[in-house]
Amino acid sequence: MLAELREKTRERRKEADCHRDEPCGLGHPSFYDNAYRERSLKTRYEWYCTAKDLKSEIIHSLMAREAKSASEEKEHQSGTGKLRALELGCGDSCAAEEIFGLGLFEYVLAVDLAEDVIKLLSSKASEHSKDKKCDRENRHDNGSGPMALEGLEYKVLDVTTLKGVEDNSFHFALDKATADSVSCGPLGKNGVRNMIASAGRVLVHGGIYLMLTVHKEFAELFSSEDWEQPISLELKKSASGILGKQMSQYCSIRARRRRVGC
Repeated sequence: MLAELREKTRERRKEADCHRDEPCGLGHPSFYDNAYRERSLKTRYEWYCTAKDLKSEIIHSLMAREAKSASEEKEHQSGTGKLRALELGCGDSCAAEEIFGLGLFEYVLAVDLAEDVIKLLSSKASEHSKDKKCDRENRHDNGSGPMALEGLEYKVLDVTTLKGVEDNSFHFALDKATADSVSCGPLGKNGVRNMIASAGRVLVHGGIYLMLTVHKEFAELFSSEDWEQPISLELKKSASGILGKQMSQYCSIRARRRRVGC
């Protein structure tokens, strides 16, 4: 199985016109712009798994956050107390819509550097159009009529800086394979480190960062001064996506809670 995964990785690197010792196309916006332009949202692509596959992990990590004493966060909590979620590197995935559909978040912001796909997704959200490719079991509207997307927004942003996003403004951040793509870019692992730092800046004190990656070594990039120890999570073996049923064997999922007072 491991050999099969490595072969898939080699094939994707070849498709991205990259070389072993050079930053590969998977880390550059132009690669995704070209791919999304060809698909035009007719088919939606999910890296590793869907957000629905992660539903229990998202809820569990949030419950772990809420389990901390209220007094611990009272001094630092910002906003109205209503939960806000951030998807780092959304691509043309249905993840942001599915996260919003959980009913846990008042507002979901999905960001990506690929301008074409953000335009398409923004237009789709503003028109409240239906997307038959996305599962709607957890819709706010009982499944009838267009899905209410007033609390869902898409923006063109660099995940390594999140420039313009207010500090301490989100309670939950999802990184589903984005760190893996960023590591293929010019900054390599430093790009991932910058992304984690930027996410830490925009998360409230005690906020959750949920990372799904094939690189377990990325765990070392979370500073112990800024982040608590990982929240114990376990992937479903039946999860769908690019790695299919083998996802739980090859992917690592970690939820980190931003330290209060940092």
